[in-house]
Amino acid sequence: MWRPHAKDECTEQPKEVPICINCKKEDHVASYKGCEMYPKPKERRIQYQTSRKVDSTISFADMAKSRTNQNKPTENPELTAPKINPLPTPNSVSEIHDLFFVLQKFKRLYKDTNIALLANTLKSQTNDIDKTHTLLKWLSATHPLTNN
Repeated sequence: MWRPHAKDECTEQPKEVPICINCKKEDHVASYKGCEMYPKPKERRIQYQTSRKVDSTISFADMAKSRTNQNKPTENPELTAPKINPLPTPNSVSEIHDLFFVLQKFKRLYKDTNIALLANTLKSQTNDIDKTHTLLKWLSATHPLTNN
């Protein structure tokens, strides 16, 4: 029974005269581009824009700059969202490791508490003082009694 296999695993001996599987004629293989049944490339329907004449007085950078400015939408102050300052990001890999360490300890210590409720409460508050107060109150109310 025939199955797909690599060339070096083939047990069948090569034929003296190759036979094309496309046209069933001898003396060439299916990859022969001169075969009458060899698949012809499809005609492309995409029309490419012809290039413009080169103007030696304008640099490529200036041409690209003017083209990007033409495509840039004008800002409408009524539709523009207010700018939000992003949260500060850790400056190094060690700070990221430290953050994960603190989060793992926090998760282990407070595993039986409703952290989702705390998160929603913190999201609803507007200033850092209220958030800190809520966090401290929550931590003191749910302080783990075991010391691990």
